Amino acid sequence: MKVKNWKNFQRKNVLKELILTFANAPKETAENNPFYEKVVNDVASCNQRMMEWWNKTASKYEWNYSSQDSWHIDFETREIYLTVKNSQ
Repeated sequence: MKVKNWKNFQRKNVLKELILTFANAPKETAENNPFYEKVVNDVASCNQRMMEWWNKTASKYEWNYSSQDSWHIDFETREIYLTVKNSQ
């Protein structure tokens, strides 16, 4: 299966790094930075696109999972796998 979510995955990683940069800055500096709100909004948008992709792909291939489980992609092998969280 060809994984088409590579760009979103890369973008999410870059945004994580930016968030860490803001997290290490003084609170006033991060909140007054014109890019801070853009990054926060972009993270939310990227997460939404990734979730839509997962839902569409899971539906297409009729994958069964719960909201507690988490999906992962190995971009080197192009394998998609599910980590099932045991509910105890």
